[in-house]
Amino acid sequence: MRQKQAQPVPLRYVGEGAYLPFVPARDLNAEEAAQHWAIIQEAHANGQRLYVPVEEASQTQTEERTE
Repeated sequence: MRQKQAQPVPLRYVGEGAYLPFVPARDLNAEEAAQHWAIIQEAHANGQRLYVPVEEASQTQTEERTE
């Protein structure tokens, strides 16, 4: 059985100045996120969370405003 691949999603940059080599330190559209996904995932596995899905970032901002 073939596994369904997740569609790439836009990513919000939350790195506060930190960056990954060859990856733009800004919000990424879905195509750019797919292009740099392996590097971003490797950094995340090493504790460096520089990008989050746009939906997740929006939910966090909404929660912070209501507190």
